[in-house]
Amino acid sequence: MHYACRLCFVLFVGWIAPAVYGQSGFQVTVVCPSIQEDSLFLSMKDAFSREQGSWTGARAEAGGIYHFKVQTTRAYGYFSLLEESPAGYAYADQYRAIPFLIDYCWQAGDSITILVDRRYPDKPRTYHEPYDFTRSFSGTGAAKLRLKEALQHAADTRTGPERPFWEDSTQRSHYDPNLVKLQACLLVLDQYRDSVPDFIYQLHRAKIVTTCYSIGSYFYRLRLGYAATVGKPAARARFLDAYRMSMAARYSLAVDSNWLPASNSYLHFLYGKINFENYLRTGTDDPDADLKTIAAGYSGALRDRLLLQVIRADKGTRHFDTLYDWVARMAKDPYTRKELAAIRGRLPGQPAFEFALPDTNGTIHRLADYKGRTIMVDVWFTGCGACEYVYKNVLKPAKELLQDHKDILFLSICIDTGKKTWLKSIRSGSYTSAKALNLYTAGKGSDQELLRYYGINAYPTLFIIRPDGTMHRFYENRTAADLASPEILAEVLKATAGAGAHALAQ
Repeated sequence: MHYACRLCFVLFVGWIAPAVYGQSGFQVTVVCPSIQEDSLFLSMKDAFSREQGSWTGARAEAGGIYHFKVQTTRAYGYFSLLEESPAGYAYADQYRAIPFLIDYCWQAGDSITILVDRRYPDKPRTYHEPYDFTRSFSGTGAAKLRLKEALQHAADTRTGPERPFWEDSTQRSHYDPNLVKLQACLLVLDQYRDSVPDFIYQLHRAKIVTTCYSIGSYFYRLRLGYAATVGKPAARARFLDAYRMSMAARYSLAVDSNWLPASNSYLHFLYGKINFENYLRTGTDDPDADLKTIAAGYSGALRDRLLLQVIRADKGTRHFDTLYDWVARMAKDPYTRKELAAIRGRLPGQPAFEFALPDTNGTIHRLADYKGRTIMVDVWFTGCGACEYVYKNVLKPAKELLQDHKDILFLSICIDTGKKTWLKSIRSGSYTSAKALNLYTAGKGSDQELLRYYGINAYPTLFIIRPDGTMHRFYENRTAADLASPEILAEVLKATAGAGAHALAQ
């Protein structure tokens, strides 16, 4: 079977465009001799943006060769190579395309050739990017891509049997195995120092500061480790000493501060550090404390983009509108202001998106059809463990508590690209009920207009629409206080319905 292969060129934010690049555009030739893909597709978008980019396509030439000549006013960017999700792939209903090259850098004037081949042609595909393919790079600008490969290999270095400090229950000094990987990456980066532009060197150096398996997982595990030291003062002291040593080692790396706002991983990690250290101090998640820490300790675009991280992470707080207004007044960075404008639609009181989606019979349902009712919206996909958990433990029992409240509607929106999969999941009762109002993004998946409007990229995403058709609360974080139990959610919905009915009667 021939699968379509997608080449997604993800443009990095060009808030600082080095003036030395006079050329406009770049060229990439992809050679896939044994993969035999039908075609490649090229997409360009801003790396920080929630918006989808435009696509162009190219047919395979003899020998599995694909040529792209890209015209752009940008000075540099990142690209990823993806193939269309094959039939039978476990997550095909969620992901239309799966990657085998991710976040490789280009700059204006590059002319790069990428040779991609099966690593184990006689074995079944695993659909895990590093294991299925070999890659080699040549041409103008290829050193940047070779550096990325070498850094990925260094980051995969095994660090031995030592347990990380957040899991260490022994009496010896705690240990962060990620620091071994960090040092290995630094050695590789310095070997390429004279082969790549300085801005590439600085961006990779900023990313090395964040070296860990997953930034979100890293700080989540830190919380678990800290919680495990309750009532154990000696263990807690060792834990905190190890944490401080780890952070000191990371932030001792000198990085050109001009490039820090352009590193998404650096911003994400630094926000995680700020949030965790405020948690250590207060014992709870406190977005107000995070905002104050950032406002007092940082400036310029770095400050503004850190403030944006707080807004993105705390969409489910009860006073999100207050947080938003505070950040909107302070932020001056153009990218941050653009993203804040896009987030505005989630604010309480903003008109909800006028969706039009089909149900299981193909009947189109519109938001206007349900004016006068409070709507609890749940956006999910088949295979999402968190979606299943929230439905079974919060939404389903809350709906049962509210079965006599006809003014409250539970609306399920599935983003599966396959209708059969969606219908099977409805029948399973794992994500929704056959008696609920079940709607579907009609095969568009996460590219459907409603999801793009709200920038939904985490699941489940839940939000409440008031009887007058405006947003009441948007929950991208399923740990929001309103979702702590079915009883709490039921009370929130009843209060929203009551207030909405009163407002409509005025």
